Amino acid sequence: MTLRLKPCVQSLGARAKVLAARKQHLDVQINGEMRRPLPCHLKLGRLKRLRLQLKDNLASINGVLATLERGGLRP
Repeated sequence: MTLRLKPCVQSLGARAKVLAARKQHLDVQINGEMRRPLPCHLKLGRLKRLRLQLKDNLASINGVLATLERGGLRP
């Protein structure tokens, strides 16, 4: 049964890396928009909501990975 879980754990780890990269890209976009002389508040709101969704998803995945690690299932 442990062998069956390892690919899933690796997939979760890979997913976490992708989400972290997307979140970092959104941070760059948000900072760029805020540096403009007249930032678009609608765009900023949309970007910040997306960043928050990514942050929540990332925290959820990291929680699952931490649980699996405590259970000795993480490689």
